[in-house]
Amino acid sequence: MKKICTLSIVAACALYFECAALGAEKSPAASGGNECNQDVWRYVHDSSRLKVLEECKMVSGRVASIGVPKLDGDYHINLILDPEYHRLLNDANVRRVRGALVVEIVCARRWPRLEAACKGCPYRFRKPHKGDRIRVWGSYVHDTKHGWMEIHPVMKLEILKNR
Repeated sequence: MKKICTLSIVAACALYFECAALGAEKSPAASGGNECNQDVWRYVHDSSRLKVLEECKMVSGRVASIGVPKLDGDYHINLILDPEYHRLLNDANVRRVRGALVVEIVCARRWPRLEAACKGCPYRFRKPHKGDRIRVWGSYVHDTKHGWMEIHPVMKLEILKNR
């Protein structure tokens, strides 16, 4: 009986930590010190519109807004950058998204119609809230369709401080 109880406690702890990991701020891309795992690109909708300027860029700032999930299942986060990153913005960021950098998390919303496109996507992030300070890693790109600069796709996200 003692072995069964011990095994049950170990199993319960393992399940707890596995579930807690689903809400963690770090992605699988963070393992081994590699913040930017380029495999996530296969989940990017219409990647031809994105001109990659840097494959792996880290930025930090405060969440100004989080859009509703797009039809491709992605979340747009408008991030007011810390001063040292302001140079990453262009005129379209200033005019069209109120001086924010667009940060896009792919396959964030799992909808049945997107199941095939996002199947196997290991990237799960705890969704930040408006006002949170966050740090993100991902590809720094020019979205040629919208004209603004983005971190897209996000490969790692850390919530530094809640509102």
